[in-house]
Amino acid sequence: MKTLTLHLGRERRILQGHRWVFSNEIADPIHDLEPGSWVEVLTAKGLSLGTGYINPASLIAVRLACPAGKKPDEKFFRQAMLDAASFRQSLYPGAESCRLVFGESDQFPGLVVDRYGDVLVYQAGTVGMAAMEESVRQLLIELFQPSALVFRNDSLSRTLEGLPLEKGVAYGSVSGDILVRIDGIRYMVDVLNGQKTGMYLDQRDNRNAARQWMEGKRVLDLFCYNGA
Repeated sequence: MKTLTLHLGRERRILQGHRWVFSNEIADPIHDLEPGSWVEVLTAKGLSLGTGYINPASLIAVRLACPAGKKPDEKFFRQAMLDAASFRQSLYPGAESCRLVFGESDQFPGLVVDRYGDVLVYQAGTVGMAAMEESVRQLLIELFQPSALVFRNDSLSRTLEGLPLEKGVAYGSVSGDILVRIDGIRYMVDVLNGQKTGMYLDQRDNRNAARQWMEGKRVLDLFCYNGA
């Protein structure tokens, strides 16, 4: 695996928990490296900051996934996926719909996975995650046994990574909208053509927080998308 060394003093942000390495922070030449390949990032003094995948054509040159001492192998990502699911279960006990994987915070930079009942929808937004896509699909199917796995790789941000826009069903089948219950409210979700992965699951806590001001009132929300 290729190692990349940062300029002196450029490790502070990463040591504070940030997962991106910008191209102007790297002392070594990177233009000849294969987009999506794995690299280990070192401080100017040789201290490992972890491992991530690289895109030499992007200002965000490296997106870190593994901490120092860990390898980006199947065992690591399997455990990361299980940890993400366990954490969501602790936040939303018994919830049938939630954001299952949220990028760098779950060791999957560039990946979002949303659960709508027994249907999973994912977005792979970076060249590195696109290279991992088949293994991610297999993990999702094996660990969660969904009735369908949908890919929504149609975000315009993919064009900045040189990736095509595409969507479809990778596993199982989907016919029409899906009925889900979130915090006691039923929604019809279009996972193939709706915004993002179908709706804004990441806003559920904000909706719950707003209840204290809405109780007993008629409220007009001009930005609720599908009624959320």
